[in-house]
Amino acid sequence: MPIPARVAQWNKVGLNRVVRRVAPWMPGLGLVVHRGRRSGRTYQTPVNTFPAEDGFIIALTRRGIRAPHRHVLRLLGAADFLSLKIAADGAGDRR
Repeated sequence: MPIPARVAQWNKVGLNRVVRRVAPWMPGLGLVVHRGRRSGRTYQTPVNTFPAEDGFIIALTRRGIRAPHRHVLRLLGAADFLSLKIAADGAGDRR
């Protein structure tokens, strides 16, 4: 079984539940809080975060991520990333 399939299986079994508890204060981790498109349910997904000049990059282009991290992400099969910018004074909050 390749690494990405194993990681997906571990996430389903409960790894995400554990990581969600430490992600808010653990360096290199963060939580993406989003609402389900159909269900309206709120989800919290732990992600690897990499500091950028004006925000963060989330592993989903590997530009902007240091070589050691790129190698690990390549082994995990990560090919896409999301770049986020920090909004001033909560301007991005749309609750």
